[in-house]
Amino acid sequence: MPADQEPGGLGGAVLQPDCDGAPGNCELLSGLNEAQAERCREAGIVGADAMVSAAAVGLVIEMWRTGPVENMHASLRGPSDAAMFAESAALHNAAVTALTVSRRTAGLLDFEEHLLDRNRPWAGAGGRTLPDLGYGNLGDYRRHVKDHVNALMALTDPPSASSRSGAASRS
Repeated sequence: MPADQEPGGLGGAVLQPDCDGAPGNCELLSGLNEAQAERCREAGIVGADAMVSAAAVGLVIEMWRTGPVENMHASLRGPSDAAMFAESAALHNAAVTALTVSRRTAGLLDFEEHLLDRNRPWAGAGGRTLPDLGYGNLGDYRRHVKDHVNALMALTDPPSASSRSGAASRS
């Protein structure tokens, strides 16, 4: 059994956090590891593919579904319930891709670009794009997505002078 796996974890493995340069994050993640593994087993989330899928659901909820998209959805020009469901499912696939690339920050930035693409038709929205569906909410939506990506990138990469200045300039 590889050194980063222990019996009884996720699909037989407890993931060990990669914490080079971020000891505070490492302590936090290590403490959650076994408790989270137990919760996942209880919910039937077992194995690497199931874990990635569950993480992708969380990424879509955190970065897209909760926030200004709710205001867009409630507006007269916003997406229907069916379009929200279809777009959520399509974003899940993009989130899986973002989470499985070798460079986590690159995956998050690609996901951000996908979410903020003003020319991409939303799934289930009859060819309508972000400006069509989000009129009046686009500034808040952009800030929400960028703020969440910045926060997640801070968890995945050790802080450095260049990343701190880069994150500030991305806002």
